[in-house]
Amino acid sequence: MPYEPGMQIIFDVVAKRAMIVFRGNVFDLPGPFSSHSQAIMAGEQRCRELGWVDLVTNNLATDEHLPLSNGTASA
Repeated sequence: MPYEPGMQIIFDVVAKRAMIVFRGNVFDLPGPFSSHSQAIMAGEQRCRELGWVDLVTNNLATDEHLPLSNGTASA
């Protein structure tokens, strides 16, 4: 899924926490997160709350213009 320019989610394996860089601001997610993927999911959710539009998730939620199995797109 495409991130905005400069958007980063960093997982600290030792401290089990995540740090987000989003639109020039740094946010700390103290966790603890048991895995890298759990921290990334939490970071992406926080970015959505801050205004990031996740086009992949948004398209799945609205079922708009998704490719069909035969290679054509739905209308």
